Amino acid sequence: MLHQDTLCAYNGIAMPNGHDIAKLAEALKAVKGTDHPVVVHVCTQKGKGFEPAEKDREKAGRQFVDLGICEQNAVSFTAAMARGGCKAIYATNSTFIQRAYDQIEQEMCMTPCPMTLIVTHGSVYGHWNDVQNGMLDIALLSNIPHLTYLAPATKEEYLAMLDWSIEQNRIPVAIRMPGSAMLSNSENVDSDYFQPRFSVKQKGSKVAVIALGGFYSLGEETVKLYEETIGEKATLINPRFIGCDSKTLEELKKDHSVVVTVEDGILSGGFGEKIAAYYANSPMRVLNYGFGQDIPVKYNPGQLMEQNRLTPSCIVDDIKSALTVL
Repeated sequence: MLHQDTLCAYNGIAMPNGHDIAKLAEALKAVKGTDHPVVVHVCTQKGKGFEPAEKDREKAGRQFVDLGICEQNAVSFTAAMARGGCKAIYATNSTFIQRAYDQIEQEMCMTPCPMTLIVTHGSVYGHWNDVQNGMLDIALLSNIPHLTYLAPATKEEYLAMLDWSIEQNRIPVAIRMPGSAMLSNSENVDSDYFQPRFSVKQKGSKVAVIALGGFYSLGEETVKLYEETIGEKATLINPRFIGCDSKTLEELKKDHSVVVTVEDGILSGGFGEKIAAYYANSPMRVLNYGFGQDIPVKYNPGQLMEQNRLTPSCIVDDIKSALTVL
């Protein structure tokens, strides 16, 4: 098992030149038969908690491989190790996903392999500019066939998803680490995500708020304000994966008329659009909250949230308006 808070304990050989074929062949031979996860990196150790391994190269291990800043090669390399039986993990920033899209779609997912892709900085809080923004990965990755894209809302969910992904040997998995504060609680979490389901955290009626990953806390604040304002409970859902849980969505049809989605990414092609499409032929009113594609050259996250009505007060106001016209 490999936990986020123990990743730095896997000391290994850093490979500064990811384009050296001899070095790559040497690394592949080194990891053959290993009984530990292999972490593949692209020369940004301090951003993922691997800096101690970089500083302590003399304690050479086989579980840390640095391929230089070459994301395409990193995905291919990791997928090859996964197909060879290694517990292979590749971690990178959301903003670098587009560089390796072909490799993710074709080498990781087209013929599914049990590789784990950890997506960090996938958030309005990731990098505060348009060039390295982290708000595109949901739209990019969630539409790739065969890929299970998980979105934990808490530290406990993240660790459980990571453990499961490393131990399973059937499917490719991506895990989107929350981009803002990492929540922690003592709730029990699932240990199997082969068929992920939405988790209903609070049962209400009329209104359901589905708050994805790092924006789950915004969903909590919204349903709390809704109850204080309206005097009724709203349903709160932690989806846990970026897709549609038809069973839960069908259940909502029985006593709900408004569904709200909240996500830390662009709306176009994102999670909320999938929910809206699901309800397209029903009376359900769907309100999607996320970001537009016009991301400023530089921005303040709080201000961008307000501009996109990603605040509890704005969302509750819109819910009240939606209920009025129904």
